[in-house]
Amino acid sequence: LRGNLLKLAAGVGTTAVVGSSSATGSYHDNNDSVNVDYTPSTGSVSFASPEDGATKQNPVTFEMEATDFTIEPASSGVSDGAGHFHILVDQDPLSPEEEIPNNEQNGYYHYGGGQTTAELDLDPGEHTVRLQAGDANHKAYDLTDTVSVTAEPSVNYASPTGSVSFASPEDGATKQNPVTF
Repeated sequence: LRGNLLKLAAGVGTTAVVGSSSATGSYHDNNDSVNVDYTPSTGSVSFASPEDGATKQNPVTFEMEATDFTIEPASSGVSDGAGHFHILVDQDPLSPEEEIPNNEQNGYYHYGGGQTTAELDLDPGEHTVRLQAGDANHKAYDLTDTVSVTAEPSVNYASPTGSVSFASPEDGATKQNPVTF
């Protein structure tokens, strides 16, 4: 288990094999037990777009995909090999079975509806953007992808709200060269 982390949550039994590369959890919901492997040997998540190193104008659109992992709404409950996406902006990936925060101000974005597309208005500049899968209880899987994206300010093509006028010369005036405005 990465960092030899063993977590116990009140009312939820978890097990971990300390010193190995696997993390499994057992959840009990309405007397049903679900064993979840948070470090699956198959399955992956990735950004279909933007490409690593891309420069994009805000808002930046992220398209997310999964292979051998089921993307579903969090309301579907905890299932092994299934969950939803989280985007982490300028944050390290979380260890398997660690709870992923839902805190947009600190760069954690949650897509518990099973969404596969997201638009983020990033601060201008370069960002490390990570995709990480989580289960219905937001426990992290060891399924991540990372891209570097440079965000540019959005362009506002709306009409300006000010005006420009000449103080001098007066409209219709005749002046000799050079004319000073």
